[in-house]
Amino acid sequence: MSKAFLAISLLTTAGIAASCGTVDPGFSPPVLRGQYEMVAASTVSPGSLVLVEVNFTQTGASVVANKSNVVLIQADQPPSLPMVLSRFGGVCDNEIPGNDFLQGAFSSATQLSLGVTEAGALGNGILTGNATVSADGSQITNGTYASPAQCGYVADNGNLTGVKIKSFSGRYAGRISNPSGTDLVIVTMNQTGFNLTVSGTDNGTAFTLTGTVVGATFDVAGSIAGRSVRYVGLYNHVTDEFRVFDPSLAFLGVLQGGT
Repeated sequence: MSKAFLAISLLTTAGIAASCGTVDPGFSPPVLRGQYEMVAASTVSPGSLVLVEVNFTQTGASVVANKSNVVLIQADQPPSLPMVLSRFGGVCDNEIPGNDFLQGAFSSATQLSLGVTEAGALGNGILTGNATVSADGSQITNGTYASPAQCGYVADNGNLTGVKIKSFSGRYAGRISNPSGTDLVIVTMNQTGFNLTVSGTDNGTAFTLTGTVVGATFDVAGSIAGRSVRYVGLYNHVTDEFRVFDPSLAFLGVLQGGT
């Protein structure tokens, strides 16, 4: 996949239904609401991924996530090595986040057509996808996507999967790097809606950070011992841990659950 999970516009009849949101589909679609992480894995450029973090809302057979509820993260998955995050956003928006939205519609009780639209400084791009959604709405499987050549990048296609992410809560601990060293951080996470409060201690110093949640990510800020901080976290639902980064996606450490 090119390093672009670019703008997506749903160019199908399902997309028209998604924008209206009032047509009775004649079937009962799965419930696709709340936090989800989708992974677009390129077959054109093996190992190239885009993480599509979304907070879905749903009306009937239509689903949508507006600009404040979509985060795209470009990444690489080397063989037998941990995933490496490279940057936010796509390329049509010059890799600036906050210009993307997602819409989709169920054509049956299992089949979802969806797209993410990105309009940025370098132009507009389109990508369309289709996938199977489990009856309980927790899994997105057997998906494919395709995008034409756009914004200076070649055409791309690949596989699309996804999973519902639980609300962030509970106690986590680990070692997080800062400009002066590495600190032992112990936190409790409390999420209300898509807002997050992270309270805890950093080498024994109490702090509270606040921010937002999109899909499997958080973005929180505040101060610790008089030092302004901002952290971005990416949740791994399999291992129950957060990988923590600075806003440029420099890796800082891991907060492990159950500690």
